[in-house]
Formats: sequence, structure tokens, C-alpha cells
Amino acid sequence: MQKNQKFTHHSCLVTYFILTTTFLRGRYFMVSIAIVGGDLRFVRLAQILVNQGFNTLVYALEHPDLPEEVTVAQSLKDVAKCKYVVGPIPFSRDGNNLFTPLSKESVSITSFLDSMYSSILCLSALNTKVVDELNKRELKYIDMIEMDEVAILNAINIKTRSILGKKKARLCCVHQV
Repeated sequence: MQKNQKFTHHSCLVTYFILTTTFLRGRYFMVSIAIVGGDLRFVRLAQILVNQGFNTLVYALEHPDLPEEVTVAQSLKDVAKCKYVVGPIPFSRDGNNLFTPLSKESVSITSFLDSMYSSILCLSALNTKVVDELNKRELKYIDMIEMDEVAILNAINIKTRSILGKKKARLCCVHQV
């Protein structure tokens, strides 16, 4: 398997979801997208979003490969102004904080949810407690792991993925073909 294939796949799915929901009457509308936390896949996602022309913000994500065009959000209030907010995979490892391995910043689940009010949240691997809290607050969200495309890829073992190689990557990124 190529080094960035896994990163690219997750990034392509998020980009595809955002692109398909921002297309209206034959035009794309300028949309701000925030990425909160995450690992190298989210650095790659930021690169893809910038290359697609999206206004991209990051919070609790620090890496030298982030494009210069990315805006570093100063607070969750800045993040909340974005139409879409992409959370890390997994959303949390300890049940209390978002997964932010590339940042010194710790983001509690409670403070994150308290700050989100009108954004569409693209989250992943949510536990029951978080899902209940999202529903209680009537927040708009999608659990990326529940998407068929992700479920299918997660069911395919690594050896099969390496055999599929570039063919699978092209199928996953149909909007870039």
C-alpha cells in the first residue's frame, strides 16, 4: 500500500461529502470548513480542501505540512462560524477529550459541543454518550463511520487494499478524476 493512500481515502470521503452538499443550482458556493484535531490524515485533508478552493481553518492541529493558505483558528468560537466542522478519527480516545495527537491543545468534548450550534459536524467513531449528547443538543452531524463507503473500506483488509491500489483510490476520489 502506498504511504499516503489511507490518508487520501479518508480525506477524499470528507471532501466528497462536503462537495456534494455545497453544490446548488449548478454552482459551488464558497464554504468555510474547520478541521479540529486529528492526525496526518487531517493535514492531508486540509491540503485537499485548500487545493479545491475551500476557506479552511484548523484548530488543535499543528504540522509543518499544513498549507500556508490554512487559517489557524484561535478558539472554538472561530470554528463555530464555519458551515462544516470535521472532527478527528476517532473522535475521542479517552471519552473526555477530542483526539488531538498533533497539538499541545486539549479540547474537551463538552467545550467542543458547547461551541457548536449551527455547523454541520462531520465526526467519526462516536460512542453512545456523545451521540446522545449531540441529539439532546439537536446538533446536525454525520458519523463518517456510518457511511457505506467507509464501512466497506474498513471491512477490506490491508492486503486487499494494496492489491486494489490505484484503482480503488480513483474510485474513492471520483470528484478528482
